[in-house]
Amino acid sequence: MESVKSYKIHSESMVLRPVYNESGKLCTIVDELYQKILVLKSPYSIVRESLNFYGGGYEGTIEAAKKILGNKKMLPICIAAPLDIYFIPMTSAKSHDCIWFALNHMVHVESSTDKMKSLVNLKNGQNVVVNLQKGIVESKRYRAAYLKETISRRLEERCCNERTGGMVVGR
Repeated sequence: MESVKSYKIHSESMVLRPVYNESGKLCTIVDELYQKILVLKSPYSIVRESLNFYGGGYEGTIEAAKKILGNKKMLPICIAAPLDIYFIPMTSAKSHDCIWFALNHMVHVESSTDKMKSLVNLKNGQNVVVNLQKGIVESKRYRAAYLKETISRRLEERCCNERTGGMVVGR
């Protein structure tokens, strides 16, 4: 597995999984569509740096998600709306055991043999076990889809509004 010091989330990034290296440092295994990469940073750091790279910030992104989804915890976030990149934390974002999933790469969620766990099926056929019940993971996924739909609709409305010279019909 390739090892890198820094990483920016992109359209082939599927999962950010925390792992400790041999010296006890929190790192991340990034599952991409066709490869795995060991990043010498925490998943939370990768998310924050990726948001900054695409012109956003963590606090502002969380605040925007709260305005759309309500004042909830463990909110999904929009990394880059024009690229359709949304990530979902499975636990508290700052937690050292938080796994992050890309919404667009989640295909299906199923119950594990241990009912307190679930299996997330990804686009490339990979399965990732999470320590949450199926219903909880599905709920997180639905919230992320709602966030994505709302942001996409708002962007489309603004785009259409600008193309028509500010005239909005039927409102």
